[in-house]
Amino acid sequence: FLKHGVTKDEMKWLHRENLYLDMFVCGAKPEYEYVRDTFGHPPEVVQYVGFCRFDNLMRNDHRERMILLMPTWRGAHYPSGEAFADTAFCRAYQSLLLSDELAQLLEQYDYRLVFYPHVEMQRYMPLFQTRSERVILADKSTHDVQRLLTDCAMLVTDYSSVFFDYANLRRPMLFYMYDREEYQHQLRDFYLDLDELPGPIVQTQQELVPTLQGLLQSFTPDERYTAFCDRFTYRDDGGASARVWAEVFRREQAKRKAL
Repeated sequence: FLKHGVTKDEMKWLHRENLYLDMFVCGAKPEYEYVRDTFGHPPEVVQYVGFCRFDNLMRNDHRERMILLMPTWRGAHYPSGEAFADTAFCRAYQSLLLSDELAQLLEQYDYRLVFYPHVEMQRYMPLFQTRSERVILADKSTHDVQRLLTDCAMLVTDYSSVFFDYANLRRPMLFYMYDREEYQHQLRDFYLDLDELPGPIVQTQQELVPTLQGLLQSFTPDERYTAFCDRFTYRDDGGASARVWAEVFRREQAKRKAL
């Protein structure tokens, strides 16, 4: 089972009686321990081998003068259709994309900003506009998300598990949580305690732009960033694909010998 992100929730469909697996791949030690102790799979099924997709991140040191703005999904019960235009998500990001302060910052530092929301939110891209040539509205039809992650010099997200990916690059991250209370208590909750996140948290657009500027001027991973990487990226060494393949091959060999 090669997942697209870190497992954090107790989901019935992941339990052994509902999902028979030969191998459940985990990308972080705390995730491995949670999956092992929660879903009832035999010990040999749950494997802490790292996520294959992280391997390319480790092999690519290319960097552009680009900020990636990548907010996550708000869940299946978030207002949709015509009602989406009046959501906090739509209002917050439309305001930011039209911000003169943001446009001036990008001009001053010669950066671009790429707005690439979660794939489930991309159906609403026609609702978003920008007046700046330095702000790019992107989706899966125009941009490859893995390439965006390797190329960007900074990530701005909210609650997305993409920060686990990006931490491998040891580049600056910023968490824009304008709807923090709503997300935590009404939508999907957080992956971690917020004081464990590897970057500053802002809740208003007025805080966001100067914080971006500070990170553009100077960035060195602090103790919190380093502690996060020590805890969650230990096996992200570029060898996950090889470990997964070796484990699959070993299991197939064992099955053949048992026949």
